[in-house]
Amino acid sequence: MFYKYQDDTLLFGRVVTAPTFELTIETKNDFEYPVDNWYWFDSIDEANVFFNIISSL
Repeated sequence: MFYKYQDDTLLFGRVVTAPTFELTIETKNDFEYPVDNWYWFDSIDEANVFFNIISSL
């Protein structure tokens, strides 16, 4: 899944569309990350570690 950490919020999606790019699961290996601060991670746990997010659950 694609993840972006912005304004203390972890955003995520299977598809990210912008005027200059489109990130999809099928094309995730075609990009050099970050793409507009979006990254690909195989799990939310990987994203949390990368962005240094500590869960309070």
